[in-house]
Formats: sequence, C-alpha cells, structure tokens
Amino acid sequence: MPSRARSHAILAMLTGAGVVVGTRWWVLARPHVAWHFTSASNRLSLEVQAGRGPLAPWVFSHRVLRVDGHNASGPRWSGRLAPGEHAAWRVAARGWDGTAVHVALHVPPAPRVSHTTEDATTLAVTFSRPVVRVLGSPHGAPLPIQGGDQVSLPREVNAYRATLDAVDRQNEQIQLQVDVPALSPVPLVWFGSRAGRHVYIAIDDGWYPNATVLRLMHSERVPITAFLIQQAVVKHLGYWKAFVAAGGVVEDHTVSHPDLTQLSAAGALAQWRGPVVHYPGWLGQTPTVARPPYGAYDGPVERAAHAAGLSALIMWSAEWTPGQGMATWNRGPLAPGEILLLHWVPGLGRELVTLLRQLKAAHLTPAPLLAGLPPGDR
Repeated sequence: MPSRARSHAILAMLTGAGVVVGTRWWVLARPHVAWHFTSASNRLSLEVQAGRGPLAPWVFSHRVLRVDGHNASGPRWSGRLAPGEHAAWRVAARGWDGTAVHVALHVPPAPRVSHTTEDATTLAVTFSRPVVRVLGSPHGAPLPIQGGDQVSLPREVNAYRATLDAVDRQNEQIQLQVDVPALSPVPLVWFGSRAGRHVYIAIDDGWYPNATVLRLMHSERVPITAFLIQQAVVKHLGYWKAFVAAGGVVEDHTVSHPDLTQLSAAGALAQWRGPVVHYPGWLGQTPTVARPPYGAYDGPVERAAHAAGLSALIMWSAEWTPGQGMATWNRGPLAPGEILLLHWVPGLGRELVTLLRQLKAAHLTPAPLLAGLPPGDR
C-alpha cells in the first residue's frame, strides 16, 4: 500500500476509535432522571442525577427539571399527590440532549366515612374500605376496629367533635372530623301505673334511720323505695343493710345532694355515678333510677343520668309536709298512680303510720315503685 493511502487508513482508524471512545464517554456522562414515591405520605420525589466519567460534571451543569404541569426550578422536585390521583408525566432534564423519563402513578383513594349509625350510647362510623388504625377517641387513644371497617365512638353527656386519623392497608391516610351527638336525656316520671289502685311510696335522703319503718315493712309488708344520699348510706350502713333485708329498694339520690343544675356535666355525672358504683358492694343492689336533689333538673342533668347507666328520673305527684300531711299536685285527694314523696326525718315512723291509714281509707294500695313504671323506665 502506498504511504499516502496507508496514512489515510491509519487516520481513519484513529478517528473511528476516537468516535467510539467519545461516544462511550458521552453515554457514561449523560445525566438521568430518578424518581421515588413514598406511599406513607403520597410524596413523589424527582431528581436529575449526574452520569459518570470525566465529562459528567460538564454535561450535568445547569440542568433543571421540566415536569408536565408542575414547576421545577432546579435539579430536584418534590410534591405530594392527592389520594385517588392519577399521574402520567413526562419528566425531562432540560438540555440539548433530551434526557427524559415517563412517570405513571395511581395513588389509592384514602378511606372515607361511608355512613354513621347512631344508637343509645354510641356512634358507629363505617369507612369506605378496611382500615388498620384509627385514632379519634375523646382522649386520643386508638379505637378498636370492628370488622375491619368500623369504629364506635362513645356518646357522652355533651356533644363533641372527634378527629379520626384513619390509615388503610395501602397506608393511605385521612383525617376526618366527626360530630358525635350528646346522649339522649332519660325520661322524667311523675306518675306510676294506676292499675290495682296502686300508689308508690318513695322516701328521700337517709340521714335519720327509723326503726318503726323497719317494723312496718316486716309486719305490714309495706313496699318502700329509698332514694339515698351516698354520704348518708356511709354514715348508717348497718341500718340500710337491714332495710334491704326487710325488702326495701335503694335508688340513686346522688353522692352529696347538690343542685345538679349548678354543676358541670362531669360534676353531675360523678354525683350520679357514686351510688351506681358503690351500692352494689355495700347493699347488694344497683340503682336503676334516680331522683334529682330539690327536684332540680335540666338537659345536662338528664343526659348525665343516662351516662351513669340510669334509666329514668323519678319525680313525685304528692308530698308529705310535717304537720300538714300529704298534698297532691292538684290539691285534690290522693288518686291511683300517685308517687308519694316523704323524707327520712325524725318522726317518719309516725308519718308513715298515718299515711297507711289514709291510703286504706281511700282504697289505695302501696306497691313497689319499679313494678309500676313503664318497661322502658325501670
């Protein structure tokens, strides 16, 4: 081969080798776009990353992202996708070489409340799909999940708003505000059943036990309901055990006899709960109904009674006043169905003897109070 031809061949070989080497360096140096999606927060992160080799810094310099529908002002971009969002983007590293990647994501929808069901004491919240964790009780404790998609929020004396932080099996999260209605008030009862010409003797407080009352309960089988103050029970516990043994029934008249309408909801609830908690252990009976001190009641007092587990507030239609006797609500004679109010005061035994005589003359028969109440109020 002539020397000139041989020189051209060698030059071509060197040029070709240079092109191959240069192309390889360029491919190595070319930047690429990386992305990462975090399901716990629905956050998508995009980044232009440099290539390798001596040309990489030069090729990578001044690169910024171009994201369809989103602004990016540097080599990195991060954004949160909404639950249920479909994303299909072309992400390019702005430059003359056209480095780009396609990102396609579908974020699962977050769990939603599909419906709520209210009953006497709870609000059941059902989610649109199974959840694995829910925070939202009044004290921030996790709520037990029933059937994978339902939690129950306790109804309380007052209405409140609960914040539900729900997490589903795909780690999708949502925060919801749920309004929980207050407990419904217990009913007020002023009269018992008129059947059998029955009347109902209910005696309040308990500070002055009376031996004559016990004798009448044994000899005459007089059914008596005592609405007792817890503090009075503590002071005369032996007598009240004898009262129960004689067939007496004890019900709730609060811990210390305050005007419940002047207390907070928590205070009224504590007053009702004291006898409900302690009388079973002390006297073997659990109060199911109550009488508010001074006859003072309002909506919160009635709802607090419900929260304490009581079914009704028992009022009265006739009251015994020492020295005057029994006065009815309408100033008329005693009638069937009357609930008769007396108090554990000195002289109660004599008052009861007189009352029984009057009832007999009027052909009225004392009967157990609870038996004379409507079924839903016992």
